[in-house]
Amino acid sequence: MIFKRTLSYNRSASIETAGEARTRGKLRVAIAEYKKILAADPADHAVHMKIAPLLAEAKSYPEAWKSFRAAAERYEKGGFFNKAVGVYTHASRCMPKETYAWEALSGLYLSQGLKADAVSVLMKGHLNFRGRKHRDKGVKMLKNAFDIHPWAFEPTYALAGLLAKTGRKKEALVLLEGLAGKKSAEKRRKALRAAFTISPGFSYAWRWLKAAVKR
Repeated sequence: MIFKRTLSYNRSASIETAGEARTRGKLRVAIAEYKKILAADPADHAVHMKIAPLLAEAKSYPEAWKSFRAAAERYEKGGFFNKAVGVYTHASRCMPKETYAWEALSGLYLSQGLKADAVSVLMKGHLNFRGRKHRDKGVKMLKNAFDIHPWAFEPTYALAGLLAKTGRKKEALVLLEGLAGKKSAEKRRKALRAAFTISPGFSYAWRWLKAAVKR
């Protein structure tokens, strides 16, 4: 005879209790109720979506990300691309300072061949990492954008600026030189002006002046 394990909770009751607790701002109670369900059914993506934002609000970011990812992967496997995008977008809003949320969303777009969207996500995400303590993370995101669309002006220009702020001026100038040699007159002027700001001197001043005069 096969004995089935009797669940020590009532799913509907736990959902109701968690919902009431969430409404009243009782995060711990809500999280505890949702965890009861996930303990019995770790693949319950609907509950993962309910608990993930609460865990993020409680600053339990690794746990929150685990639930966001579980829900998104369930949608991906089912072929529901837009729903998976929605999950990762929600994750990036709940945890804007966590790079993996932005990178996962970008990667999802890239998996569908949507390079422009993938780059746009990284461009938007890097804005959360411009502070002195987090610039390396911003650089990493912009380098990913560069790898997806090499020499696209905006991500390359932003990467150069952030590299300069981290003291990596030579790398920044290499990028700006590349932009100055390949883009429109307006963008060439912008790149040379930035290069002059990073490395003031006659050479960049003269090239910037010539680019400004030449229309």
